[in-house]
Amino acid sequence: MEAAVQLIGGLWPGSEFSAATRYREDDAWLESLGVEGVPPLASFPPPGTESDVRRGLRMIASSSAVLAWSRAPVPRGSRLGERLKHLARADVALSAAGGYLFSPKAGNLTLRHVLVEMAAASRTVPTILLPQSIGPITGSRDRRRFSRVLGRLGHILVREASSYRVATRDLEIPKDRVSQTPDLAFALARSHPRRRPCGRTRVGMTVLDWRWAGGSSAQYERYLVVLAEIADRLLARDYDLDLLVQVDLEGHARQDDRRESERVRSLVRRNGRVTVEAVGRSPQEALDRYGSYDLVIGSRLHSALLALCAGTPAIALGYQPKAVGIYEQLGLAPWVFDARQVQADAVLRTAEGILGNHDSAAADVLRSTARAKASLQESVAKALSPWLGPAEASYSTCSNQASRSVGSDSDRRRR
Repeated sequence: MEAAVQLIGGLWPGSEFSAATRYREDDAWLESLGVEGVPPLASFPPPGTESDVRRGLRMIASSSAVLAWSRAPVPRGSRLGERLKHLARADVALSAAGGYLFSPKAGNLTLRHVLVEMAAASRTVPTILLPQSIGPITGSRDRRRFSRVLGRLGHILVREASSYRVATRDLEIPKDRVSQTPDLAFALARSHPRRRPCGRTRVGMTVLDWRWAGGSSAQYERYLVVLAEIADRLLARDYDLDLLVQVDLEGHARQDDRRESERVRSLVRRNGRVTVEAVGRSPQEALDRYGSYDLVIGSRLHSALLALCAGTPAIALGYQPKAVGIYEQLGLAPWVFDARQVQADAVLRTAEGILGNHDSAAADVLRSTARAKASLQESVAKALSPWLGPAEASYSTCSNQASRSVGSDSDRRRR
């Protein structure tokens, strides 16, 4: 959210934002960004608030009502009516669909909720999918379902070539409504990273239970053992190692990085030298934290991307094609590995290569993230300009030595 506000607020100064969130604890953070927090159109209580069965039944009933009333007049005074009226006042709706736009295991309620929100929004105002990964999508039923919803969107921004192929070939969305662009996180890329304190080499590592995206429990248990081996061998080189918690959602076991980090720590022989610590409550706090390391080894994709944005070389352990595609786009393909088949030796060779030539590796990161940031700005400006008018911003070139104006429009708008 912070990246979207920073990016779009810079391109269209004076924009007003509201954001739908299921988590009421987000309200204070959103307020600090100048964003109004509102409930989603379809009710879907967050994990831990009530039983999964009740949550699912409530979401299904609410989704049916949302889809029905988004096609017809809504009764006055209803909560849904007020939410749709609020949405209708916006010039455009922006969807950040999380990591759910792929063929899931049966009964993925989060995916259903995401698709309902996009479908209802697109019937009310022009709706844009912010940079996201799509696929793999298997089976004709899933292709029809995704095509029906995504085909209504005004524009779709995807993060890598494989997603572009899925959208344009498998879902048959016209190519002029799909653009490939870097991840939204690169809006936060820093051109002058913090200076790291001198002294011992510091490595940060994030752990993620990726089984929700596919993969067996045996593969996952092996992955945990490999991470512990990597940690032990880094400690044997007298490096400092922290296990970093990026996401900690109470009541949502598969999104509890702290629990999985503690599992890895328990497998490390030298675990007295390993700490488990949160990266912070906001992207800026996370950037500061990741920027304090010489190297990050990230299983959660955005831990690796935020480390890069902070100027820190980052090895990604990918569990879906998106990690490979994004790192290829950055020119950093040798730094990404498949989490399901990762080998400690391969990761450690890459880590030592980075740490042994750290200044060169850090310079490569700065060049890659500067290019990504400029490309992201240009892609978003082009995608949203049909509804918001020309953007008002200066784009840095890859060398940060020149810029060009993209136009201006001083009207206030709502996102």
